[in-house]
Amino acid sequence: MNMSEHSDEFKQWSKTFIEIRIPSPILELGIHVYDTPGLLGSDAPILRENLLALVATVRPTLVFLYDNPTGSDDSRKYYEELKLAPRSHSMGADIFFLNTKADVAVIRRDANNNDDDEILLNRERLRCYDFLMKIDEMKGDVHHRIEHNEAPSFNKCYSFDIFSNVAPKDPMEQAMKRHAIDRIIHFAAEHDLRLTKYVINIVHTAIDAFFDFILVTNRRSLVEWNRLRDDALEWGESFFRQYRSIVDKIANEANRRLPQRFREKRPDIETRAIKDCETRGIQWDERLEIP
Repeated sequence: MNMSEHSDEFKQWSKTFIEIRIPSPILELGIHVYDTPGLLGSDAPILRENLLALVATVRPTLVFLYDNPTGSDDSRKYYEELKLAPRSHSMGADIFFLNTKADVAVIRRDANNNDDDEILLNRERLRCYDFLMKIDEMKGDVHHRIEHNEAPSFNKCYSFDIFSNVAPKDPMEQAMKRHAIDRIIHFAAEHDLRLTKYVINIVHTAIDAFFDFILVTNRRSLVEWNRLRDDALEWGESFFRQYRSIVDKIANEANRRLPQRFREKRPDIETRAIKDCETRGIQWDERLEIP
């Protein structure tokens, strides 16, 4: 078998995903985690194509793992390649930054007082965040909840955390992991609900406009009524323009989720169908075999 990176055999093999199901209270929430190559410039072109196709289809939240808090040369290079990937500007994927080399033993060793674990972890997060904001290649993509002219700050950041796998049984490390996982899930949920919130904002605006209209109907002249009519028509045109711009995304999301829901409910559907056959007295050899 020819498995060179340009062979048909390799291209076919590279499109195969292995699904691993792990009993986990976190994954029970319906979270799917993908680990796939295709980011590095040295990867085969088909791996890059597969990665971009996956991102375009699933529109996931990307978790960028990097080891050195100050940003190693490799981390900077890999991140630049991610940003320069074809169509990366239109992927619609947000990025969560996860520094993976936190060490609870070092954190405790460098502590100068008897602060508890939570204070020490927050101090370490702040230290690593400050380093991240000095990495020119990455700092512009760190998400903050800021208003008006506020400057980005650690307290406003929700797309960064630290992680470790040095001492799995250490309570501080366990707390660190729980905190990071919770933040990633929250960040991913906000990303996934972006379109929903967009539609909700439109509906809220329409409701507010309706009640404003009711309050002022008795105090309008003919000119004001005509102006309101023109504004309403303009609003309607704007609404449907915005709706048309996202309806394809909504349809694509429905097409992606419906087969998944069907697969999840299929055993229950088959069980009910069998019971119905038995109730109706239909013999086994008369039933249709579902592939």
